[in-house]
Amino acid sequence: MAPLRAPTMIAAVLSLLSCMQPSFVAAGPVARRSDIIVKDYHKAPRFWSNLGPAPSEHLIHLTVGLSQGRFDELERHLYEVSDPAHARYGKHLSADEVNELVAPTDEASAAVLEWLEEYGIDTEDLTYSPAKDWVSIRLPVSTVEDLLNTEYSVWEHRDGSTVVRTEGYSLPNYVHKHISTIQPTNSWARLEGHKQRKEVMKRSVLNKRTSHALEAADTWGPPSTFPPPDNSTIYAACNFTHVTPLCLRTLYGTIDYEVKAAGVNKMGHTNYLEEGKYTPKPGSGCPESPSTNRSDISQFLGLYRPEAQQYAYEFDAISIAGGVIDNGTNVASEARDREANLGKSSVLRNLSLSQQHPFSVLHAEYMIGIGYPTPLIAYHTGGRNPTYMPDILTTDNSDEPFLVWAQYMAGLPDSEVPQVISTSYGDDEQTVSRAYAQAVCNQFAQLGARGVSLFFSSGDFGVGQDETCISNIDNTTAMFMPSFPADCPYVTAVGATTGYPESAAWRRLSSGLYFNSGAGFANYFEQPSYQAKAVDAYVAGLGGLYDGLYNKSGRAYPDISAIGQLFPVIWNGTTLNLVGTSGSSPIAAAVFALLNDALIAEGRPPVGFLNPWLYKWGHILFTDVTNGSSAGCNTSGFPATEGWDAVTGWGTPYLPKLLEAFGVDK
Repeated sequence: MAPLRAPTMIAAVLSLLSCMQPSFVAAGPVARRSDIIVKDYHKAPRFWSNLGPAPSEHLIHLTVGLSQGRFDELERHLYEVSDPAHARYGKHLSADEVNELVAPTDEASAAVLEWLEEYGIDTEDLTYSPAKDWVSIRLPVSTVEDLLNTEYSVWEHRDGSTVVRTEGYSLPNYVHKHISTIQPTNSWARLEGHKQRKEVMKRSVLNKRTSHALEAADTWGPPSTFPPPDNSTIYAACNFTHVTPLCLRTLYGTIDYEVKAAGVNKMGHTNYLEEGKYTPKPGSGCPESPSTNRSDISQFLGLYRPEAQQYAYEFDAISIAGGVIDNGTNVASEARDREANLGKSSVLRNLSLSQQHPFSVLHAEYMIGIGYPTPLIAYHTGGRNPTYMPDILTTDNSDEPFLVWAQYMAGLPDSEVPQVISTSYGDDEQTVSRAYAQAVCNQFAQLGARGVSLFFSSGDFGVGQDETCISNIDNTTAMFMPSFPADCPYVTAVGATTGYPESAAWRRLSSGLYFNSGAGFANYFEQPSYQAKAVDAYVAGLGGLYDGLYNKSGRAYPDISAIGQLFPVIWNGTTLNLVGTSGSSPIAAAVFALLNDALIAEGRPPVGFLNPWLYKWGHILFTDVTNGSSAGCNTSGFPATEGWDAVTGWGTPYLPKLLEAFGVDK
């Protein structure tokens, strides 16, 4: 069905909502203060068109973030418990200790409640996060517009997806300092999933400022064939055009490890955007069905990890905010089903042009394939970030999935939170408001302080997808495109490699698209101290290459890497070969899940937030990757070098080295 245009869409929505809305505003006169000041403004990025005012009765699940009382102290705790040279290393905080640190001050809580009451909102209807640093309430657009002194519109992306958003909002002066962000307002991210990929990509020079350094841009590429492995064991286990769990377990040294702490130790992965939901073609006769297709996973494990085959029907799948989960059916989806089957990233499948779909899938099959019998938990978070009509039809709102998921995790007791969690979703940083990005990143810091290792795919277009590397501030300035949340300083970003010896992943697909290991430097987040020495040395070694196209003082990524092509995946009983950092992240997470297993079995804490340990001395345990580049933005991108680089980070993990370094038994 073609997307509705503004008048038709708005009329249809109004008819749906005409008799279903309760009253959310208190009766009686309301006395209000003046001094309304702009709190946040984030211009709609390119490719979004304003279709007109949002229906006044459209429901929005408004979430208000209160300024966290002692976040600086939480960050200090996070770095201390994650620093191997600190006396507190490994002494992670409990959920209660974290909540105490991020709880808003009494002054902040009182000011926000006064503000809501001032605008006639019944504060008895509010819901709170465990630390009371987030308050939420469902309100119609008309009430939210009054509250935020703004106007919401229906916006349509050129790919047909629609959102209800405003470019900016204002608050009374007295409440400004007490609020960090309010959502959904002016974040435009679609979690890569709705992005359309152009069919023709050129490796031309981006602009004259970089042309002197890009003479090889049109011809650059890794060797067409990889040198034969000099390790006969890896050679016997691996075919690098079809990288199976056996190959990965051999390559990263997990094959002989015996799990000892299954149940106490856990691993998790995330799905968003109703990726678990299959909607069949009209007239196909197929029923609507969730995905994470357990029958496909069972078939995959039967081929590549037979002892784990039954576990395909046993691992936990948790629905958050209405996220769709599996019912065990084996109904084929054209797209979303095969994505959520194993997690999703902005990655590309190595299929024929007629089959090409811009995502890869690699979570459940490969996390179980490597980490079994460590329990897996799959989190399916609802809210399509946001797809407009489905939200209306379910009287739901335009949720912000990262934030919704992180708030859910913050409310779990420590015993229910996996020690490693992999996510293969990401946005262009500039499509997310700075306030929203900071709020989400701060939530990740809370999990890190509790001993959770968060792995995020670094992306699949190097420093940015060709022909799209333009700042949305003026729509003219050329720039490399950092990816969020990979650029958050409190997560571990995972790049992609290929072949043996490994080099940075690079592949031209039959569609004409290029897959490259994602890399970059944040514009929103400053360089954390733990990576300053390594990153500054790398930047200095570039000798001015790409000056002006990236933020030298920003948080740099990726941190580590793992194989990112080509993976066999069972989909509807058929084997597909896939590529992408969507595979790299869960593979790395599963390796560290096994390290945690060894530590926990000996009564020791899990490794938790990796990066301070990694950059201080953990990197010496990784296999350095020195070939390749993070090509993108019509350039050859950042080069791989010895030591840390903005392509593969510190390289790839090897479990026996990690076990030996931590002094634990196999």
